[in-house]
Amino acid sequence: MTQLKNRLTVEEFLALPESDTTYEFVDGEAVAKYKNEQMSPEFFHILLSTWAQDQGRVVVEWGIKLTKNQAGWILLI
Repeated sequence: MTQLKNRLTVEEFLALPESDTTYEFVDGEAVAKYKNEQMSPEFFHILLSTWAQDQGRVVVEWGIKLTKNQAGWILLI
């Protein structure tokens, strides 16, 4: 028997409580962005900061609410 997952709306995803784990909104699901300490945001921030020092301009990630097939989704740039 197949078990159906409840899909989140964009509004439900954005209303999720903050935690130590960062999530992405993928096809109606909250998917963890990293799984262990080596993949933590702090680890990547240090690597990117070191690399980007003389590489030009660095900006933060931001999201836009879009609609795809009459369903909300988020494009992170």
